[in-house]
Amino acid sequence: VALLELIFLRWVQFVDNYDDYFGNVLFTNVFDIILTYCDSFILKDEIIKKTNSIVFKIEEIDNIWFNNSSSQDNYLYKQLSKLFVYGFAAKKHKIADIQKKIKEIIDKKAKLKKNETREQMSTYELFNNNNLVNSIVEAND
Repeated sequence: VALLELIFLRWVQFVDNYDDYFGNVLFTNVFDIILTYCDSFILKDEIIKKTNSIVFKIEEIDNIWFNNSSSQDNYLYKQLSKLFVYGFAAKKHKIADIQKKIKEIIDKKAKLKKNETREQMSTYELFNNNNLVNSIVEAND
């Protein structure tokens, strides 16, 4: 577990410090490990806390000063990359409130429905195809 946690923390640090433009959810060669760690070892309360923080950052993006629109886009996709990971954990733990928040965020952001290239799915498609917005469950939390 300690090794998985270390990999997860390094991934979060990598995403937070990544400066190149990527225009979509940032996948890395350890992404499966990240998903496994997040949905198997992070406690439900921590998933809720982290996801709420990410959702807040996305909702407040227009109130943050950026040098240019590319910097703002990068910030958005960094947050969406983390939201994507925590979204899998929310789905596994059947945290309906979090799943609803993710759906609202994804549905609100029109730019997510456009894909940068025809070879890759748009962010909207990634969230939908992985049932992160369409598998909302009714759970008693």
